[in-house]
Amino acid sequence: MIETIEIQKVYPSGTEEIHVLRGINLKIEAGEIIAVVGASGVGKSTLLNLLGTIDRPTNGKILYDDKDVFELSNNELASFRNREIGFIFQFHHLLPEFSAVENVMMPLLIGNKDRKEAYDSALSLLKNVGLEGREEHKPGKLSGGEQQRVAVARALANNPKVILADEPTGNLDRKTSEEVHDLLWELNQKLNQTFIIATHNQNLAQRSDRIIKLADGYMTEVTVDYKNDISQQQQ
Repeated sequence: MIETIEIQKVYPSGTEEIHVLRGINLKIEAGEIIAVVGASGVGKSTLLNLLGTIDRPTNGKILYDDKDVFELSNNELASFRNREIGFIFQFHHLLPEFSAVENVMMPLLIGNKDRKEAYDSALSLLKNVGLEGREEHKPGKLSGGEQQRVAVARALANNPKVILADEPTGNLDRKTSEEVHDLLWELNQKLNQTFIIATHNQNLAQRSDRIIKLADGYMTEVTVDYKNDISQQQQ
């Protein structure tokens, strides 16, 4: 479904260049859950931003169903992103002045869906993530876990093929994190959507189909027990 070919990302820094990604080759199948791990600052968010077409690679290609998405115009790319990709961030990024259902409606309205249809779809999504009865509450009246569930529902709004999640439980307590983890796996099983999750959470990573580790701008696939791998790094 997704393939990256020699993806590189370089950022200018004064007279120098910072090479964040030095040649990432990755194939992701439909319905997979991929965990992207590595130390802070290693490029996990950068990789997700490239896969999500929020940013463009310095070199290399990203193919969705064998099509190089960066050959699209900016308007075509924005339409593709809204239609095919959902985003979940660590800090929700909900609009505080709007209710839960209105936040979930936003991607649908941007996609020119009828307002009544968007409202009904948003209600159904909030029910699916366990927020029935909380639809009209604004983010300030919701717990951190509830806000993240709204963010998950919003990411699902346009029934995208792939969900990109950047530390989706990094701002939550352990119990709430586990609940969100369970929700993501339940949705993956129910909807067969692809999830690519950047995380420091060992338990979340271990539950994934594959673990991709970034270090020094390169990627390796973790094939050993992740807990042991982390323990060895910390010794």
